[in-house]
Amino acid sequence: MQSQVLEGYRLSPQQKRLWLLQAHSVPARLTCSVRLDGPLDPARLARALDQLVARHEALRTGFERLPGMQLPVQVIAASRRTRAPLIDLRAVADQQAAQAEAERQWAEVTEAEGGLEGALLLRLGGERHELVLALSGLCADVWSVENIVAELAVLYGAEEGEEEPAGEVIQYADFSEWQNKLLELEDKKDERQYWLGQKGKQPAPPTLPWESVSGGPASTLSWTLEEEELAPLRALAEREG
Repeated sequence: MQSQVLEGYRLSPQQKRLWLLQAHSVPARLTCSVRLDGPLDPARLARALDQLVARHEALRTGFERLPGMQLPVQVIAASRRTRAPLIDLRAVADQQAAQAEAERQWAEVTEAEGGLEGALLLRLGGERHELVLALSGLCADVWSVENIVAELAVLYGAEEGEEEPAGEVIQYADFSEWQNKLLELEDKKDERQYWLGQKGKQPAPPTLPWESVSGGPASTLSWTLEEEELAPLRALAEREG
């Protein structure tokens, strides 16, 4: 019997948790919509998107496993060309027809699984566009999506001699391997056992300053109001019911 070999990187602790949570449901996906106002060159944007994917391994990472494996491994593609077709919605007069066309194109470009799963550029009218990106929840979160969009803008501007993106990129597969090795260190065993012991426990509610109980009996304070001071209070009580 021929053995199968699968090369890849271990999942990070966060990816493991999400993989197990979505085991019996639809895989998590983040969809990001970016409004673009002003002159736009779609071909230049597509090149910037390709550069972005080339710089970040997480955007071309899939997840594969062999029979008998509970968890997959991260498999990084050497390259991945991302289609970002342009849909001109100005030519579609009917709103329902425009939505149907956008959904048809979206289904075609989001066939990839893992990393950047799809992209679509909508022309809304004049110099108004909307870029829609789909990313695997195993490869991105809200914070990283914000960084991705910011870097895409830098890459787009770099073609005209504007600021270049930062140099070396910290790849997520390297980061996840560092996390796994850190958790495996022998001198971290007590810390791991502590946090594993916290699973399912509800933390005690905090005691607010005014809730603290003193050791002695409660004290009281009383004073007498004059009739002229009571009259406005009675009027307020009657008015407010």
